Amino acid sequence: MFDGIDARQIAPSGPVNPAFAGAGTAASPLRLHGALDGEAVRALRDPFVALAAAAAHDVILDMTDVGYLDGAGVGAIAFLFRQLAARRLGLRIIAASGQPLLTLQDLGLAKLLMAADHGRAGIGARHLPCLAEQRA
Repeated sequence: MFDGIDARQIAPSGPVNPAFAGAGTAASPLRLHGALDGEAVRALRDPFVALAAAAAHDVILDMTDVGYLDGAGVGAIAFLFRQLAARRLGLRIIAASGQPLLTLQDLGLAKLLMAADHGRAGIGARHLPCLAEQRA
């Protein structure tokens, strides 16, 4: 079950909270909680659209408290990535572990989106390849 995102950062539906201005930055990563599945994607649609439109810097998603990631969750992350990339901003994921990390690795996205030891995104982090190309 999707528990949500840090409510101080994004209003569930509606305008961006004042605290949202710094959400997703290195100082204030956007923390996701629970399972990132179809239910979560419905809850994240408006916040991710708002985040992609309002972000002034690259966005960091903290997946410390995410215990499950399915195709819908990967799609939501890809949507956010592409919206940010269109504005020449990047997306980085930190603290993914367990099944969510394995899913990102299986899809070849971990190297693209996970933070490297020196704090930068992986090689080619501004280019999200087509998943069909990776499986070929």
